[in-house]
Parts: sequence; C-alpha cells; structure tokens
Amino acid sequence: MEDREIVDVSLVTSKARVTPSKTEGVSRLELAACVIATRLGNALAQCYGINPDEIKYWTDSKNCLFWLNSPSSTLKMFVSNRVGD
Repeated sequence: MEDREIVDVSLVTSKARVTPSKTEGVSRLELAACVIATRLGNALAQCYGINPDEIKYWTDSKNCLFWLNSPSSTLKMFVSNRVGD
C-alpha cells in the first residue's frame, strides 16, 4: 500500500448572497465570491490562530484564476479593486 498524505477538510461556514437587480456577468459574480471566501478565511484564521497562508481556496472559474494571476494594474477598475483585495 502506498503512503498517502491525509487531508482533513471541514466546512466551517457558508454564505449566500442575492445577486443585484442590475445585470452582472457571471465572471464578476464568481470573482465577488472569491473575494468573500478570502475575507471569511482571513477572519476565521484570526479567530482560530491559523496561519492564513496555510488556507487553500479552490475555484473552477478560469476567468477568476486568470485575473488573480494577472497584475491588477492591467485590469479594469472593478476587477482590479477585487484582485487587489
């Protein structure tokens, strides 16, 4: 049997938001969800004394991954503000 690393995953909390009545693109909503996740993760890390760099986040949005790996100065204002966060 191979030695495998054991990963412990726990759902600590969840959050839902209603989308604004103004039409927003799906990519922007996914980016907003990434921002909410990181803010929540940082708050939980402070409460429980966890190093925020040890928290892993996942998204399947290729747009969000592209934006997060791009310099914020090259992006539009809405995206740049959230990527900078």
